[in-house]
Amino acid sequence: MRFLLIVEENTIMSLELQQNVEEIIDFAKQQQTELHGLLVALQEAKDQITSSGAKSRNQLNKHFESLKTELNAALDNRLSELLCQVDKIEQTSLPPLDECKDLINQGICKVNRIIEEGKLILDSSSVDGEKVSTFRKNSDSLNLNSVPAIPSLSEVACISVDTAGSNKDKLLEYASKEMKVISKAPVQIADVVERPGALLVKWSETEEDFDATEFCLQYASGVIKSNEDTCVPFHNAYLGANSLCLVKHLQTNHPYSFRTRCRADPDTAWSVWSVPTVASTTLPHYEWNADNPAYMTTNENQTATKCCDGDSVVLYSCGCLYTACQSITFRVLAAGDSCPGDGVGLSINKSFCNTLRRPGAAYVTVDGEVYVDGQEMKNKLPYWGKSSSVTFDTEVLSNGKVRVTIQVEEKEVTFDWNVPLTEPYLQTLNELDENYCRPRDKFYFAMVFANREWMVCVE
Repeated sequence: MRFLLIVEENTIMSLELQQNVEEIIDFAKQQQTELHGLLVALQEAKDQITSSGAKSRNQLNKHFESLKTELNAALDNRLSELLCQVDKIEQTSLPPLDECKDLINQGICKVNRIIEEGKLILDSSSVDGEKVSTFRKNSDSLNLNSVPAIPSLSEVACISVDTAGSNKDKLLEYASKEMKVISKAPVQIADVVERPGALLVKWSETEEDFDATEFCLQYASGVIKSNEDTCVPFHNAYLGANSLCLVKHLQTNHPYSFRTRCRADPDTAWSVWSVPTVASTTLPHYEWNADNPAYMTTNENQTATKCCDGDSVVLYSCGCLYTACQSITFRVLAAGDSCPGDGVGLSINKSFCNTLRRPGAAYVTVDGEVYVDGQEMKNKLPYWGKSSSVTFDTEVLSNGKVRVTIQVEEKEVTFDWNVPLTEPYLQTLNELDENYCRPRDKFYFAMVFANREWMVCVE
């Protein structure tokens, strides 16, 4: 008997040891998979460096070859222009001097002729008075004291090149600053957070010496790994000074690629694009319950319209779709006549069909009255109606309470909602499990109206 017990204990111990080994092997396999995944990611990073380096080299070579060609052409054109200016100065300055030269040559011919005539008179055997008289009265003899005036050297052109006006130093300085090589874009996608039917994209600057005042966020459907990929077009999602953007109306479990860029001011050029970041949301977009006969839903159940008059009817979401720490906005697309108690809000259950002025709900009426667990708060918000937006933001506190902020127009009300206090009340209702919201940071969103034509879109 003792032998059998020892065998049984050894068997159990052997099985436990085998199980321990199997667990270690499973853990090792998981780590092996993770390490292989890291190798793949590391190789992608190396490929990005080498491929972007090759692309940059090619881009630089092409740019500077083109620049040299254009600069040579521009310098040749400038040289031709300056040589033409020299030719023009010569062509306009020489003719007057040539005319003056012709006059001087004519005067020399006259003087030579007079000298020859005078020699002939002197060389004759006897001086003829009549000839001398004629010689003296000759107009050429009378104008011997008349010579043409010529311009001084300071009055004529002296062509030179003004080297002081050269832009050589500036050109060389510009050439030394032409283009710029950067290791990464000055702004990068920092984080992408899932939201129902949306993604909250955050970005941050990577260069301390770059002071950006404007950002541009773009997105494209699908996986885009390079900004050179033109197969799928990017679309603008945001343009402004903020460093985050909630991109809405996205398909669930579908990849989207995001990229961003920045600039110092509207007069400067945009920076290069950041590396595309691929993300997707697994959270379905907010939807109203489509089975309530008092309301008609459209736009993939994101919009609900009260379609009958009569008693107040509460329309809930199709499930506990709202999670604390997120934002939800009720946009009023159309409005009918309002009744006391009409409004929108959050609820931890959906058992009540005709009011939100009750335990387990926090909501704001059309008149701006705020109710928490059926009790009216002292603070009020503005009246809201058609084209208005009502936004709920929540935060789970360390003490278990939920901090709720309700905003209408530019005004808001903030309060701490002690959600657990409603649990004893709910337990007395003997409700089905589907009417409980667990975990406690999950809520239904709801609206309640009595009259028709109220149309509310939730996003």
